[in-house]
Amino acid sequence: MGSPRGKSRRPKPYPKAQDVIRAILKMKLEGASLKSRHVRVDNPDRTAAAIRHFGCWGKALTAAGIDHEAVANRRTWTVERVIKAIHRLDRQGVPLNYASVHKVDGGLPQAARKLLGSWNDALRAAGYDPDQIRASRRPWTREEIIDLIRRRAAAGLPVASYNVAPLSAEIASRRLFGSWKAALRAAGVPNPSTEFPVWTKVSVIEGILIRQQAGEALHCFAAAHQVPRLYDAARRLFGSWREALDEAGVDPDAVRRRRRPYSKAEIIAHLQSQAGRSRRCGDHPESIVKAARRLFGTWPAALKAAGINRR
Repeated sequence: MGSPRGKSRRPKPYPKAQDVIRAILKMKLEGASLKSRHVRVDNPDRTAAAIRHFGCWGKALTAAGIDHEAVANRRTWTVERVIKAIHRLDRQGVPLNYASVHKVDGGLPQAARKLLGSWNDALRAAGYDPDQIRASRRPWTREEIIDLIRRRAAAGLPVASYNVAPLSAEIASRRLFGSWKAALRAAGVPNPSTEFPVWTKVSVIEGILIRQQAGEALHCFAAAHQVPRLYDAARRLFGSWREALDEAGVDPDAVRRRRRPYSKAEIIAHLQSQAGRSRRCGDHPESIVKAARRLFGTWPAALKAAGINRR
């Protein structure tokens, strides 16, 4: 017999677009395949919901801040794109030796070899010294990750896995603790109530003010590349990043305005003031790191000029 008259139909899984995004981010954290053909077989309801809300699985990945071309291994590489990818990983704190990069993005070293001859040649094209990269490579320790978590918590900064910087710390936490949540427990820091917060205007403004207090860049380019979820939420809720800055009491024009070039003395003063906190370039403002490399040649050379031993 058919179902009784008037009985409501079973509700569709993932009723909201945010539900799909949360599921995708959870898959990424768990290391599950994000390829369309795999999800279509393993979880057809999730695929159907992605199509219903976003039009296709690739657009759903993009909405979650994931490069769908990289997932599908269909990126069209150019020399410029290889160089930009290397710079992006450096900003995220990923060690630039071949093994570390291959773990994060296996397609990048392959493209580098094809277009530039070797990974070392790609590093040189991006402005890095391969010998220095190898010499400065050092894995994270349990104590350093615990210290990083405690410092972020003490400063009021987010400690969810997708907020942590540099990215290499989150990657190392899986090797050393088993997961980022286990690292939080070891540090004695409460786990965020949810890994995938629902953004509100209040939380966006709080995110902007946290970056301002930490001295991090607030111009549009930096926000889009360093905190893409905050940036996307700001655009969705306020109409634009500029409007969100204005609502947070931050002058968008002052943020955008270019400052005069840093001097060696300013770089040294900054490094010495931060010596007790971090020596990793990924933990410092991008403008400081770029200026240090321009003025001293390499980041380790800048540390040495400031009298800081890089452990």
